[in-house]
Amino acid sequence: MFKRLFCNLIFIGAMLGNVAFSQNAQAEELLQFVTTEYPPYTTANLPNGGIITAIATEAFKRGGYNINVTILPWARALREGTEGRVDGIVAIWHSVEREQWFIYSNPIAPNQIGFFKRVDSPIRYKNLSDLKPYTIGTVRGYANPPAFDEAKLNTVDAVDDETNLRKLGAKRLDLVLIDKGVAQYLIDLKIGYLMGKLVWMGPAIEAPQLYVVLSKSAPDKEKKLEAFNRGLQLMEKDGTLAKLIAEAGI
Repeated sequence: MFKRLFCNLIFIGAMLGNVAFSQNAQAEELLQFVTTEYPPYTTANLPNGGIITAIATEAFKRGGYNINVTILPWARALREGTEGRVDGIVAIWHSVEREQWFIYSNPIAPNQIGFFKRVDSPIRYKNLSDLKPYTIGTVRGYANPPAFDEAKLNTVDAVDDETNLRKLGAKRLDLVLIDKGVAQYLIDLKIGYLMGKLVWMGPAIEAPQLYVVLSKSAPDKEKKLEAFNRGLQLMEKDGTLAKLIAEAGI
């Protein structure tokens, strides 16, 4: 039985005309991009390569290009982009340092970093300091939002997000710090017994935008970027972008 997120992404594929993860197109029309395994945003394990890949594919298609997206470990994907071996990268955060190698698209969608709690939990907060009485699950080695670290809350590290969500469901944690889309993906496809038992507690602490970037070494980079932005704007105007993001649950 398909889980909700998987079904939603199948629906997204239908909306976009069943755009394939690797497009069959004339060589001169096909752009080469890389990304990393970051479900539900970019992944080989969901229809259309994940929600951000699906949006990028459709935006480029509306701008007159087809794209092929290859999943690589993040360090390699970044190296392929910085060295100009591909046209660009799908789903990347902005940094000033990266501007030396890339030109950035208009923002696509945010990563919402915040808290999940149990549905029966009365926890609310206005300021992060309100959460000092609670035990919060974090992941060892992750870079947490600066405001979260500065609040010096009571945290317990785990090896991954899935472990934290399981501990939350078992009442071994009060809250989990997590990306909203990642949590929904895990609940929908890996730990379904927690569906309906855990809930997002807004607002997000941090919401960095995801972008498409074109390598400064890529031929006709400005033309390609303009085509992408034009396609993305068309998706915004006709409501397709907002509908896709809502359907994906991010």
